[in-house]
Amino acid sequence: MAQVEARINLLKERVAKAQVEQDRLNQALELAKNAYLALSQKRTDLQIELASSESSLAQVIAPAYPVYEKVAPKRALILALAVFLGLVLGVMAAFVAEALRPPRAEAAG
Repeated sequence: MAQVEARINLLKERVAKAQVEQDRLNQALELAKNAYLALSQKRTDLQIELASSESSLAQVIAPAYPVYEKVAPKRALILALAVFLGLVLGVMAAFVAEALRPPRAEAAG
C-alpha cells in the first residue's frame, strides 16, 4: 500500500510539473499568436499603402477650398465681345464680297 501511495504521489508530482509546463507553453503560444497577428496586420497595411501609392494616377497638389464670392456670367463683357465680333465678321464679309464681284465696265471705258 505504501508503494502504491508513493507511486501515486510521484505521478501527482509529474502531473503538476506537466501542468506547469503546459501553462508555460500556452502563454508562449498566445504571445506567438499575438505577434503573428500584429505582423500580419502590419503587412496588410503596408500592402495597401504600397498598392495605393503605385496605382494612383492623380496626386493632390493643393487642397480644395470653398468659394465664398458669387460666380455669375459677365453679361457686359459677353455683349461687347459679341458686338465686336459681329462688326469684324461683317467687314470681312464685305471685303470677300467685293473681291468676288466681277469688275465694272465703267473702269474700262
